[in-house]
Amino acid sequence: MRVLGINSGTSVDGIDLALCEFERDPTEPTTLLLRLLAYGEQPYPTELRQAILHLCREKIGKLDDLTEINFLIGEAFGTAILNFLEETGKSGKHSHVFTTQDIDLIASHGQTIYHLVEPGRLPSTLQLGEPAIIARRTGRTVVADFRVADMAAGGQGAPLVSFLDALLCSDPIDRFGGKGDSVRGGSGGARALQNIGGIANVTFLPAGGAPADAYAFDTGPGNVLIDYAARHFTQGALSYDRDGELARKGHVDHELVANVLAHPYFKQSPPKTTGRELFGDSFAAQLISQAQQRALTTSDTMATLASSHSSRPLVCRPAPKKQSPSLCSDMRRCMVAQPISRAAPEPALAHSSARSSLAAIIGRSCTTPSPQISTKPFHDYTSIRSLFNDRTAAERPHNGTNKSSHRRD
Repeated sequence: MRVLGINSGTSVDGIDLALCEFERDPTEPTTLLLRLLAYGEQPYPTELRQAILHLCREKIGKLDDLTEINFLIGEAFGTAILNFLEETGKSGKHSHVFTTQDIDLIASHGQTIYHLVEPGRLPSTLQLGEPAIIARRTGRTVVADFRVADMAAGGQGAPLVSFLDALLCSDPIDRFGGKGDSVRGGSGGARALQNIGGIANVTFLPAGGAPADAYAFDTGPGNVLIDYAARHFTQGALSYDRDGELARKGHVDHELVANVLAHPYFKQSPPKTTGRELFGDSFAAQLISQAQQRALTTSDTMATLASSHSSRPLVCRPAPKKQSPSLCSDMRRCMVAQPISRAAPEPALAHSSARSSLAAIIGRSCTTPSPQISTKPFHDYTSIRSLFNDRTAAERPHNGTNKSSHRRD
């Protein structure tokens, strides 16, 4: 089955797409083969991105605006898919030009507008990007609402990439360039995978554990604070600090970093999740104000914020970590990515959406258990073997199916 995963995260800085092919390993029935056929990123329309950020920042919106923006995001996703497919044969990255007929299923993560996890409130989330619009524009079946489905199952709704982490990185073969030591075996030890997006999260794979033993949670702010500072100091000319150009010129104020990491969120025990509701523009503005009071330059402030991202303190239950590879959702922000010794391919979140949709369409759970939540059986597979460089599948004849319906799961 060929699935196109589409994702836009907290940073709202682009629409990531990954076309994946899934099939059972004929030699290992409990292993699912994953081939990455094509991937890319499409820009958000500028006015739509500004409207989304405004809505997230103000935390209030009129019903007519919310109704319209749901459809506008759906239109943006549909257009992004069509443009992505058209460009597959032009970029030189791919040896095959794909069309909608090459796709069996589209997995749409949606756009997070508000994530409600406040004490005393019913945990809930608002994800926009109407899947019926995507289905209509592409003629393909669309599976959506993965975050909603996780919360319906009793989860926190985040992180979602841990579903893929658990399957991919519990494989005995080290996918991050190691010597093949097993996470599940005694020699591999425990492993922590840190994803740095707008909000950062970690997936723990206990030593000797199966994928179902994995647990994950949001560690706190990732790129979201740096992105705000980049917009602030450049009067909107930059939406992020490309290649860490500003931050590289500065010096870190370690006392201010310590103040950031003293936030009560870092002391909470998992399961936990967070977002712009807590670590948004107002939080970033307060940090910039403190930096100015401490007479920090623009570059010093950027360097300090880059050093304050929450992958530094994995405040969680103690676990031995033999290896801690990180997944950075945007390696262009390489000041944040500097501590990463071995990084996973960029479209990991879009991969995760694709895998989750496959699970949903065949009636399997697509949530990752948390330390305090018991879920139904995780899946029928014990691992995924990724064949990121295998292009042969792209050139095989393929007859697309499921032409014009959508499904929320």
